[in-house]
Amino acid sequence: MDPYPPGLWQAVSGPGRQLDVYGCAGTRPEQSRLRESLTEAEAASGTSVKHDVSVPVARIPDFLLKSRDVLADVAAQTGARLQPHVFGHIGDGNLHFNILTDRPRAAGTLNRAVHDLVIACGGSVTAEHGVGSYRLTEVGRLLPAAQLALQRRIKAALDPLNLLNPGKLIPGA
Repeated sequence: MDPYPPGLWQAVSGPGRQLDVYGCAGTRPEQSRLRESLTEAEAASGTSVKHDVSVPVARIPDFLLKSRDVLADVAAQTGARLQPHVFGHIGDGNLHFNILTDRPRAAGTLNRAVHDLVIACGGSVTAEHGVGSYRLTEVGRLLPAAQLALQRRIKAALDPLNLLNPGKLIPGA
């Protein structure tokens, strides 16, 4: 039985597209070196706009297919060359959806477009690496006001002096 969601291979295969799959083969050190080499290769390629997102596993094919149009729209708006570099934990829906670009100033437009697509596919703009300061604006834009207010109240109750990671998790906290 194929462990991948229906439509995944159609979403990532075809002319001009390539999917490299790795996982169980090799020792842990070999797997770690392979994983780390992805980040190093990306850094050597230039500017990368990074997205640590999650999408329900069954929606990954839809997300990948729709991302083509989203990236084409951003490229048309900004004049940027965009090359997706997608890797991660497909089995649990967490993706590193990083975009190599020749125009770093396109990052804001790119972030907004990718995050809107993630939300439209029922996902989250934060996955294993959390919010951090880089995503605060987007979290503030995308989360319902009631959810943000509750998060601020919980943070204030647990950290009344705001000593734990101020300005890195909850907008305005």
